[in-house]
Amino acid sequence: MTAFELLAQPIQRALWNMRWTDLRPIQEQAIPIILQTERDLIISARTAAGKTEAAFLPVLSAIHDDPLASVRAIYVGPLKALINDQFRRLEDLAQLAEIPVHRWHGDVSGDRKRSTLEQPSGVLLITPESLEALFVNRGSQLPTVFHKLSFVVLDELHAMLGTERGLHLRSLLFRLQRLANSRIRLIALSATLGDLPKSAAWLRPDAPDQVEILTDAATQKSVQFRIHAYLMRKTPAQQRQQVEPGTMSENVSDVPASDLDHAPNQSTTTTDSSQQNLPPTSSRIPGEMLDDMFEYFRGQKNLIFANSKALVETCAEGLNQLCLKTSSRAEFLVHHGSLARETREETERLMQGKVPYTAVCSSTLELGIDIGNVTAVGQIGAPNSVNSMVQRLGRSGRKDGEPHCMRIFVTANEASLEQPVHEQLYLDLIQSIAVTELMLQKWFEPPLSDQGDFSTLTQQILSILAETGGIKATELFDRLVTRGAFHSLERSTFADLLRSLGSHDLIEQMSEGDLILGLKGQKIVSQYDFYSAFASAIEFRVTHGANLIGMLPTSNVPPTGENLMLGGRGWQVVHLDRHRREVSVVPASGRMTPFFLPTDRPVHARVRQQMREILSNSQDFPYLTERASQMLRDARTAAERSHVLSGKFQDVTNSKCVWFPWTGTKAIKTVEAMANVAGISVKTIDQPVIALEFSIPAIEVRNRMRIVLNTPVDVIKLAEQLEPKMNRKYDPYLTPELLNLGLSFSSLDLDNALTALQLA
Repeated sequence: MTAFELLAQPIQRALWNMRWTDLRPIQEQAIPIILQTERDLIISARTAAGKTEAAFLPVLSAIHDDPLASVRAIYVGPLKALINDQFRRLEDLAQLAEIPVHRWHGDVSGDRKRSTLEQPSGVLLITPESLEALFVNRGSQLPTVFHKLSFVVLDELHAMLGTERGLHLRSLLFRLQRLANSRIRLIALSATLGDLPKSAAWLRPDAPDQVEILTDAATQKSVQFRIHAYLMRKTPAQQRQQVEPGTMSENVSDVPASDLDHAPNQSTTTTDSSQQNLPPTSSRIPGEMLDDMFEYFRGQKNLIFANSKALVETCAEGLNQLCLKTSSRAEFLVHHGSLARETREETERLMQGKVPYTAVCSSTLELGIDIGNVTAVGQIGAPNSVNSMVQRLGRSGRKDGEPHCMRIFVTANEASLEQPVHEQLYLDLIQSIAVTELMLQKWFEPPLSDQGDFSTLTQQILSILAETGGIKATELFDRLVTRGAFHSLERSTFADLLRSLGSHDLIEQMSEGDLILGLKGQKIVSQYDFYSAFASAIEFRVTHGANLIGMLPTSNVPPTGENLMLGGRGWQVVHLDRHRREVSVVPASGRMTPFFLPTDRPVHARVRQQMREILSNSQDFPYLTERASQMLRDARTAAERSHVLSGKFQDVTNSKCVWFPWTGTKAIKTVEAMANVAGISVKTIDQPVIALEFSIPAIEVRNRMRIVLNTPVDVIKLAEQLEPKMNRKYDPYLTPELLNLGLSFSSLDLDNALTALQLA
């Protein structure tokens, strides 16, 4: 029997009516697994390969004979826009089979939600946060709503792995299972996945061998790819900050490596005073690069990703200025998380239309929001991970027969022998090449461990207490740990966490032993932002009249009279209300500054190792422009001259040394903690960190670190050295001991740190 013949007849008729002529390979493979086995399934395939239908054609077939008993299948998507896209696709498909399809998120009306609860049926499309809200506010109704739940389809799995949101979702899946009469089948969809066995263990930690993995090797596409590089002279102000030759810069932490850049070429001729109103270094783009991007992307539908919101704003504004100079319409749109929802939705709507636009964006368009077919993708700055780069590349060439097309644009200050070594290595370019080569090797970053995330566990404790009204500690442990997502947690640590929460009045214990919400816990659960496990930044609203333009970080709000850039447009601050956290603006022209802070993105050890390999050999890379190839040769010469590839501690003066270990961000931070324990003053070089500078000579560092290597490592003592301590939403309610225990899991990489030290 063919895969098509396995589908229920109403689904077959729906496909005929939709004029499908055949099934895609990934659908042919998925249908029999879902309909003829009881296994869970991960479907990993490129964008537009038909993953959603590969899951829902058989799911709808499986539930079509009894769709009204309760909600029979759930689709969990990370974004409301994704849910709306999938709702349109599934509604047409399910209509002939008379299977209801429901949406549930913040924009869905209360009447529709009440109707879904009163007559639960068919397929429910929902975000993790809205699912959490159901548990908190509708807990008593959920056994009726989900008692015959058979399938949960998780979209964009790669975006969930190793994140607070992912752990939160996994906990909710365990809680859903308690409500269902039979085992729920899990189907996960993803465009790129690194370690597939680890992904299976994340999806079904109690039975990873029951997870089938499908990859769509039959639909490989050709790739058109280019890395462009641009050199700039330092401004006079930057030159005055230069430190003594051969040493590390005292100001390197001010400029993130992921944003190295981007000073306009003409800035070298300006006076010192004119520099004061220029955008920060991390958000400036050279004119030559803007000219090239304008030439490559105008007149087509494209995406240009940038590693910071400031770069998104600066790039879009600069490209639209070029549009005006050529008497053409402004065709470069802006999309990032700090813009008003209406602005983002307008960008998505315009991208779906027939008129060609290019969206300059942050990671908000990295996921599969439907914006139609994209001709090409740009990337400003070095990609931070292989996973992210492949995901972005896959946004182009969705149609059959069209190639994936990507151009990476990196910049660096022109280097000389007098400058710090790390500036002579053109690290943005080298990292871009390294990520590209790892992509060609089909290597991807494995999912991060979520062990030690006591903040998300705290949220789930409060959620269950809100759902149940009160529960014994032993039952709570059973739900969340023994038969829940936090299965690696020790009982004693769980007890310590409960005591910590009790000391802050988040929970309290009744005389008969039940745990209930404390007064502060009740207040937290009643707030709207409780439903998300991750912390939302405290921001100021930026308004023009009654219209919300977007948001700005609290730590970087401009004063009255200052100009700013937001949504690709210029504004002037006319009123600042710190009590209401509101910035009132009016349109303005002239030089503008985007007031967004850079984000520190850790780099995996394998990426750094690949960078070292690239610098140490003579291989040519055909996807580099001529200038990028010359910069690579210059970087290799600098690396050989400075011996930074040796992995050894190297003296730069009589009183200090530096170390380039060519390992991941976490491993370097771990060594930094080891040095602090050993009493060595140390600071990081560049951002993300690439090297360490020690306050004593190399021989003394070796001797002290040798003692550390010969002593059993106390990871808690290392974690005590890490700052900041509070990185997650509910960390303020944890004891110092719990905070350090959590950091020992999330922020240390002992294995790679020890490996690097043994070579030093």
